[in-house]
Amino acid sequence: MDKFMADLEKAIVIKIIGQTEEYAKAVALNLYRDISATANEAGGLFGSPLWSGRFRASNNISVGSPDFSFLPPNPAAGRYPNAVNPQYPSNKISDAAAKIRSLKIGQVVFIANGLPYAKRIELDGWSAQVPNGVYRVAKERAIQKFDGIKLKNLEQLKGLQNG
Repeated sequence: MDKFMADLEKAIVIKIIGQTEEYAKAVALNLYRDISATANEAGGLFGSPLWSGRFRASNNISVGSPDFSFLPPNPAAGRYPNAVNPQYPSNKISDAAAKIRSLKIGQVVFIANGLPYAKRIELDGWSAQVPNGVYRVAKERAIQKFDGIKLKNLEQLKGLQNG
């Protein structure tokens, strides 16, 4: 009976780890989608401000350590506030999803933007399109969306460990 209980507990642990990994992947991808959307697409509720597209295209997702690289200025974009069509291609969600698929328990996902003006957009209300920032708003949206989700079988594991 002890071997059976040990095998059962091991199976539940493996299942919980798998669920936890999937949960972390879903949260990370959801955050990246919200950050990478344009504020115009999101009705000004969240996303990246869009003028030349440089800020949005400089949002980097990485596993293990942050990637603060950013794209150089594009002289063809003109000078603010004379709006132009976005000159920078946006990062693909599929590329972010590929990085996130490799995520394992204990690893950290980073979403970062190293542009010199990114901090002003995030903390100083520097963009009229996203006056409350980009990353903070995405974080609050994720908390609301994923709050209260419970991992299946967690109570079972606790019962086995206590019993």
